[in-house]
Amino acid sequence: MKIGLMSRWNVPCGISIHAELVGRALNDMGHKLRVFAPIEPKEIEPTQKDESWVTRNFKVFDREEPTYLNPAPLLEADYEIFLAEGISKFPPREFSAIFPKIKAKAKTFLVIHESCLDEFSLTPRLEWDGVICFDERFKKFTSILFPEEKIRVIPYPCHPLEKGD
Repeated sequence: MKIGLMSRWNVPCGISIHAELVGRALNDMGHKLRVFAPIEPKEIEPTQKDESWVTRNFKVFDREEPTYLNPAPLLEADYEIFLAEGISKFPPREFSAIFPKIKAKAKTFLVIHESCLDEFSLTPRLEWDGVICFDERFKKFTSILFPEEKIRVIPYPCHPLEKGD
């Protein structure tokens, strides 16, 4: 399967860690992965050199800074599945403008990293094929924004909770 993944990548943050765990596992299973990641600010040091299938084509969204998204890599790449992680970090106007073209060529899935409704204040309401959240807490507020039948809980890939002293 050919998969496009738009997310932070190879940087020390939770969105990046999750995307790397999922993306590298998909790659190891033989899927063809193409990552679209932001051009990080100079003060954020990468955790490693980018793989050959990583393209840096947008700036992390900041209300105080001008936005940037080069749509060409997203529109020219060949993928059947499109995963987006941490949409509140995408340039909202630019991403919503190209989303219909992405949706025309691929099934689209949004992985929710945002922890409250305020983080969606500038995020466009897009018609995703599926919305993925990590637990019932995320699902509760996510169902305010997205149809409940499209939401799936897939736990964060980590060691399960163990109760004890």
